[in-house]
Amino acid sequence: MSREPALLFLLEGLAKAGYRFVTVTPETHRRVIERSAGRTAGNLRDVFGWNLPFEQALLPPRLRDALDRSGLVSRE
Repeated sequence: MSREPALLFLLEGLAKAGYRFVTVTPETHRRVIERSAGRTAGNLRDVFGWNLPFEQALLPPRLRDALDRSGLVSRE
């Protein structure tokens, strides 16, 4: 699976999972991230909406693979 099909698969998987997120202002995002310092994600919204670090096991394997192949995630 190349990058573009992987990204499409990821977006379709998020839609099927019922993922919804309303984009906030950069300042709101900054404040949320600041309050979340040291916290890891507990759900899809934390991962894809707030960009919190997450354990691999949080995502279903197919979504995790699509995210890896899309190039939108980095490992620490």
